[in-house]
Order: sequence, then structure tokens, then C-alpha cells
Amino acid sequence: MVTARVEAMDKMRRNLIATGLVSPLAISAVRPAGAQAGKGAGASNDDSRELSGIFAAADEMQVGGPRAAGPNQDLSLAQIVLALLERPQDENAANLAVRAGLLLGEHTRRLRDGTDAVPSDIEAAAPPKYQLSALADSYVQLFRSAKINPGAEGELSRVAAFINSPSARERYKEVEAATTVPWYIVGALHYREANLNFMGHLHNGDPLLMQTVHVPARRPPQPWLPDAVRDPKELWRRSAVDALQPLKLKVPNWAIAGMCYGFELYNGFGCRDHRINSPYLWNYTNHYTSGGFPRDHVFDPRYRSRQAGLVAIIVTLARDNPEINIKA
Repeated sequence: MVTARVEAMDKMRRNLIATGLVSPLAISAVRPAGAQAGKGAGASNDDSRELSGIFAAADEMQVGGPRAAGPNQDLSLAQIVLALLERPQDENAANLAVRAGLLLGEHTRRLRDGTDAVPSDIEAAAPPKYQLSALADSYVQLFRSAKINPGAEGELSRVAAFINSPSARERYKEVEAATTVPWYIVGALHYREANLNFMGHLHNGDPLLMQTVHVPARRPPQPWLPDAVRDPKELWRRSAVDALQPLKLKVPNWAIAGMCYGFELYNGFGCRDHRINSPYLWNYTNHYTSGGFPRDHVFDPRYRSRQAGLVAIIVTLARDNPEINIKA
């Protein structure tokens, strides 16, 4: 039986070729429909071959910088995508950006936590007992007492360097201009939701060139792709604005309490219902040990998040960039 994921990938391949954004050759290089992705964090043989092919092509085009090994390969893919999108008139660059973005998107789907909310319905995600006024003091206390776990600094520094890089920061500031959500908040969410993939929706990391399939599904609204918009950079900006509009309406400011509240709104308050601090905010700090959502809407007390929490990212970003000043 053909899975929903494979059907979605087939639809995306047809859309990509029909729009003329990429060539059929680039799409044929992506894992064939029906091929199974690797389980868990490890890559399958198909993944490894595709990853090697992407790295070789990127080296030939002299983009993306040094290749990281092991778990840092995803950051190398993100760097390749970012660099390739700076070559809008180069068809080979566009083709390789799609390939790298699709592979990074599959890696991200295995890595990222599930969600307990539909971000497009923020009102429903925040029951009365979880209003900002009731949570503000605890957010500030947790933030001020947060300590980053030993051993996490290297990964956090690499993520922060990407978000702080001039090319990425420019993209995030374009979204800030349209939404008022600070650029570093956009960047942190981009890591948590899409593994820094500029060919993935900010909503949940699903492939940019089709509507989302996972929660929140069918975003941005139709028509997607918009008529006459074929630049992936502009598509990502529009998608990110769509993802963040609910937060713009519900978060009064982005000081510590408002920032933490906005993050928890974006993913849902389900962890609070189970009396744990959400790993979406607090992983990689002393305020989270275990518990969370391995799949959308499915809680497991033994689950251990594998992504850095947003607070750990923000703390590292602020340490490395004096422009960022988080106040109480």
C-alpha cells in the first residue's frame, strides 16, 4: 500500500517539473517513489548515496563550505541549500538545492519532535489556564536559572553560527519586517521546525514547493505555489510569514516571558498537561530530562527529544551576537 508520504513526494515531483523550477533530471536523482527512508536517526543506503552525490556536486560547484561528518551532516546540507539559493539564475544550482532540501527534509522528519498543537489555530492551543499572565513569572524564573548541559555547546555554537551568518540573517530579517517577530526568533524556530532548511516550510519542515502534509497540514493556503512566484527565496519568505502570523497576533512583546509563551504556543501546551517542561523550549538545559511527543499528538513519558530546545539556542545566539538583548 502506498503511504501518504510517498504520495506526497510523488505529487511534489509532478509539481516541481510542471512549474519549471527544476529539471526532470534533478527530480529523478531523488529517491524513487516507494523507496523506504531509513528508520530512526541513521540514514539508509539510499540516503548515503544521495548524500554523497549532493556533497560531490556541491564541491564541484564550490558551495557550502567544509563537510561535517556524522550528526552534523544535516547542517552541511542546510549550508549547501542556503548557498545555492544565492544563485537564482543558475539552473544547476536550483536543481541541487531541491535535491539537498528534499533529503534534509526527510532527515528532519525523523529527527523532529511531534507537535501537540495546530499552530494556525493558536487560540485553541492556549486554554484559559495557560494564558501569558498566569505563566509569565515562571517563564522568567526558568529562563534565568537555565544552564546549558555539558557537551551541548559545540552543536549549539554551530547552529548559532548559521543563524547569525549574514546570508541567513538577511532572510530572517525579511520575515521580521513582514511580521514584527524578531529575526533571531525566526531563526531559532527555523532550526527547531525545519533543521535550518530554506527549502522547507517554517511550519513543520515539510517540502517548500508543495503545501504541508504534516501538522499543520495544508499550509500555506491555496493557491500554493502562488501564481507568478517561482523564486524559492520569495516562496520561503511568504511561507514563513504565513506560519508566524498567529504568533504576531497573540504575543504582545518578545521579552523573556512573551518569547517563551510564543514558543510554547507554536508547539502546544501538552507537556504542561503531563507536568513536565516542554523540550521544545528546555531541551539541552537543566530544566528538561525526558517526556514529549515522538509523533504528533502522541505523548510518551520515556521519550527523549533529540533537538536543542529553543531557549538553549536563544541563549547561545545572544552570547555570540551583542545585537540580541533579551530582557525580562
